[in-house]
Amino acid sequence: MTAVTIFPQITGLFTGILTFLFVGLTLRVVQLRRRDHENWGDAADSDLNIAIRTHANFAEFVPLALLLLGLCEASFFDSGILYALGGLLTLARFAHAHGMYTKTLATRGAGLMLTNLVIVIGSVLVLQNFFAYGGSSVSVSIK
Repeated sequence: MTAVTIFPQITGLFTGILTFLFVGLTLRVVQLRRRDHENWGDAADSDLNIAIRTHANFAEFVPLALLLLGLCEASFFDSGILYALGGLLTLARFAHAHGMYTKTLATRGAGLMLTNLVIVIGSVLVLQNFFAYGGSSVSVSIK
C-alpha cells in the first residue's frame, strides 16, 4: 500500500514560517500605534505609515502566493519546485520588510519583484496543469 500525504506539507511549512513574519509586522504596527496614541490612521507619522504599508503589502500578496503554492502541491508538482517557490517567497517577504524599514529601495523593490515572480510562476504552473488535463479533475489511485 502506498501512503499519500493529504495535508500539503510544504505549503504548511512556508505558511508557518511566514505567519511568524506576519505576526511580527502586526506587532510593529501595534507598538507604533500605542506610541502615537493613534487607533485609526497613521497620524501623519512616517514610521507608522511604513509599518502599516509593510503589513498591508504582506496581507495583500502572501495569501495568493500561498494559495498558488498549495494548488501546485495538490497537483503533485515536484517538491524541488515547491521548496524553491516557498523559499523564494519567504526570502522576498523578508527582503521587502527589511527594505521598507531601512528605506532601502533596492531591497524593497527586489522583495516585491520576487514576490510577483513567485505569483506568476505559480499561476503559470496551475494553468499549465489545468490545460494539460483538459480542465478535468486529476485522480490518483492508491493500491
